[in-house]
Amino acid sequence: MKKPDSPLFARIALGVPALIGLSIPYTFAVTSYRNTDLLIHTAQVTDGRIIERHCKNHSALVFSYSVNGKSYRGGGHAGVCVRTNCDETELGAPVQVMYSSRKPQVSDCISPDADLETRIRDNKRGRFSVFIFPAILTLFVFSAIFSWTRIDDKEQTPKGRES
Repeated sequence: MKKPDSPLFARIALGVPALIGLSIPYTFAVTSYRNTDLLIHTAQVTDGRIIERHCKNHSALVFSYSVNGKSYRGGGHAGVCVRTNCDETELGAPVQVMYSSRKPQVSDCISPDADLETRIRDNKRGRFSVFIFPAILTLFVFSAIFSWTRIDDKEQTPKGRES
């Protein structure tokens, strides 16, 4: 049985598109990290109102708020923003909004029973967790590529012909 050629070309041919594809979740992770970091260092609090509910989409809420006379929109989850079920949340319900004083469009909601310091502490703890999924995905993809392109060193003998 003839030994196959080196798997280098196949690994490169599969690895380059994989790297390009994996840049998407890393881009989202970096953006999320930067926004969280910006909120941690420049957070201010204002009042907002719930303007949309998307209960079938992970209990997502959309809120509006104003900073220096300009209106902004942000999003959060019912469990964090208002501490109730999404279906029970009324449009127009008040919500506390944490926003960046440098970029007011970067915002997050604060639960009614939490203060700004608690929310900032929670954000500090969670800001690196956004990189966990892309890192695990990268390990999985590249281990699969190496597994698919592996060349066994031993020639296999067909069953029943062992000597």
